Amino acid sequence: MNLWVQRINTHPSVNSYVRNPPQVRLVPGKAGISFVEFENEQQSSVAMNGLQDFKITPTNLMKITFAKR
Repeated sequence: MNLWVQRINTHPSVNSYVRNPPQVRLVPGKAGISFVEFENEQQSSVAMNGLQDFKITPTNLMKITFAKR
């Protein structure tokens, strides 16, 4: 299950929400946008719920949605 993540700089906090670190694929030409690949929907849901609106900086919040299949 993939998540579409905006405003990410491969922040290490993503790894604290799953047992096996996810694979992060940055989108070429789109700074701060990536797909984060998880083994299953449960892992991706936990990460999304835990990191939604995570403050990377005081004014830069992470935005996460499920990626379209």
